Amino acid sequence: PILQLMGHWAIDLARYGGRKKDKLLADTIATYLSRISPLLDHADAFSDPFLLDADSWQDVYDNILGRTHGGISNRISALNDFHQFVERTYGIPPVDIGGISGQARVDARLLSPREYYRVKGVLKARARTDRWASVQELVLILGYRCGLRRNEALGRLFADFAGIDYPLLDDVQLLVRPNKNGRIKTEAGTRTLPLRILLTEEELNRLEGFCADRRQLISGNPGMRSIFAEEVGGYRAMPQAQIFDPLTRLVNEVTGDGTFRFHHLRHSFVSLVFLRLIENWPGEHIPAEWRQDEEGKNCLPSMD
Repeated sequence: PILQLMGHWAIDLARYGGRKKDKLLADTIATYLSRISPLLDHADAFSDPFLLDADSWQDVYDNILGRTHGGISNRISALNDFHQFVERTYGIPPVDIGGISGQARVDARLLSPREYYRVKGVLKARARTDRWASVQELVLILGYRCGLRRNEALGRLFADFAGIDYPLLDDVQLLVRPNKNGRIKTEAGTRTLPLRILLTEEELNRLEGFCADRRQLISGNPGMRSIFAEEVGGYRAMPQAQIFDPLTRLVNEVTGDGTFRFHHLRHSFVSLVFLRLIENWPGEHIPAEWRQDEEGKNCLPSMD
């Protein structure tokens, strides 16, 4: 299917030209196709491209750009042109490629800590009757507090949470590394994250409790099993649609922004961490109406 979409784009370029020229030579069209050819390496992700959501397209583009070492501006431009074509022609959802949206604006939506707490609050209430809500809350935490992408969050194994079995251990870490459930953008994207710094005490306790509850139901060493397995103790992660679709709708409702996606949690993480790194005192560069909830409760970690 992705090869067919690439072919349709080539036909469109031959008929109507590109952004800068009304007529394109065959060699120029071939060059454009070569710049987006890494899409073919992800053919398995495009079994039905018309059913893919924006974040799934985003994951593919992020992976391609992460493996591009030369001519990245040309690749970003070609991928943007291709995606604008499929968006316009087939109604594929818009995405930002290389930090640029289809309208050539930097796509840097940010979820404030106060809004994040509102989303968490709704999920906690839903957890009484919705079996997926607790997982949605933890995935939200991993996206917002740790900057994990969709596959990175949902694909985590028990072994990736080093030290979480020992509540008194200060050095609790999250190891973000590839496995069969979750690819990472590049091998260089393998990283270790300090959870006691990035999460609040309540969030870390929530994660520890979830891991402990699931571990009790597994015989033997659960290390290489999915922490978010649909069947406790299984190796395959839960269906993405059951987790991300309701979560995205909820964030849209809370923010009033119907275009906000899980990918933007990573934008929020990067922006907030940067502001924390350059502060002279905790929360210096984050307005109180952002970093506190409606009752004045702090919404940021590591504020002591």
